[in-house]
Amino acid sequence: MHKLRNKAVKEVTQSGIEVYKKLLAHCRCALDEESFEPLNGAERLLFIEFSLSTYAAYRQLDELFSELKKIIARKRIEHKHLNK
Repeated sequence: MHKLRNKAVKEVTQSGIEVYKKLLAHCRCALDEESFEPLNGAERLLFIEFSLSTYAAYRQLDELFSELKKIIARKRIEHKHLNK
């Protein structure tokens, strides 16, 4: 989308932010851990929200999702080992 200079980038990024926030809230609730988030997650999310239509914001959001996925996988492994 960014290569084509598509004007819908802003809306797509905003939708991605909403999905990310819902996933993060769900993880925090499920783990009962309010501090659960990727490193510098709040600051990075703030940057994304103020730079919606930039490629840098898109990349940061993509990285936040990737890091969240890794953290979830690690938590699953930890939970699995605790329940043995």
